[in-house]
Amino acid sequence: MSTGTVQPLQPLPYEPEEIEQVLIASGMPAGAARTAYRNISQTSVALARGQMPDRGLKTYVFNKNDMSGSMLRVRQDLINAYNEDFLGGLLGSSEPDQIFVSTCNFNDSNYANFVPDPADPDSRADPLHLVHAAIPLSRAPQLTDQIYVPGGFTPLYDSELAFLAGVMAYIEKLLARGVSIHRVITLSSTDGREEGTGHYVNQPAEVAPVVQAMRDMGIYIPVFIGFGDQMGFRQVAVAMGYDPDNVLIAGSGASEYRRVFGLVSRRSVGVSQGKITPGNKFLQT
Repeated sequence: MSTGTVQPLQPLPYEPEEIEQVLIASGMPAGAARTAYRNISQTSVALARGQMPDRGLKTYVFNKNDMSGSMLRVRQDLINAYNEDFLGGLLGSSEPDQIFVSTCNFNDSNYANFVPDPADPDSRADPLHLVHAAIPLSRAPQLTDQIYVPGGFTPLYDSELAFLAGVMAYIEKLLARGVSIHRVITLSSTDGREEGTGHYVNQPAEVAPVVQAMRDMGIYIPVFIGFGDQMGFRQVAVAMGYDPDNVLIAGSGASEYRRVFGLVSRRSVGVSQGKITPGNKFLQT
């Protein structure tokens, strides 16, 4: 961890209406940028307002956890694995100050009482629950059972677009400001496929152009993790545009959560140290 005086956080200034133009300027096709923009939420904007980094070439790790009702039975397993194997593993890096992290959770608990803004046809309920935007690893808080509260259904596609749009808006604005970035890793995990009615995005093909654009840009490493469903997750992930080699299908329960969070932590450290390059597959062991 860093030593010495702790400097105050300085969020990156951002207005929601900027996001579409920033995504288009990144090289994303206009149609994909518009789809992503239509699905931004308050949390997307909060992600885009992550901390402005200090000097040094940083690796950014963005994490999105499933917090739907089916996760209640493994709630403590996920919390323990996140704190001990994911954060703990990253902090074991020889250069933890070169890693920024951000975490959010997702479910549709905000949907039932959402009242659309009549002046904004794109206003939508927020599928994301922000834990924190991008901050130095040494300042990242642990998950607790007050923060991670499973409930509701799985708005998988809504959450993917809201999450990835927020991540890209933040990173692309950093790049526009001349900030050097090593790599950006996005970790999307779920124990269920898209479920429930009333969600906004119902087809994985609507997510695919955004994921593909990230893959084409070179600095992004989008990773998808499916817990429990051995049959359908890989097909869904590939339909959303993920590289099949960066899709991990795992079991469920304490040992699997620890194995997977430990693996992605070690691989993220490898990326930050330059041991894993674009020519390597992130999940290769």
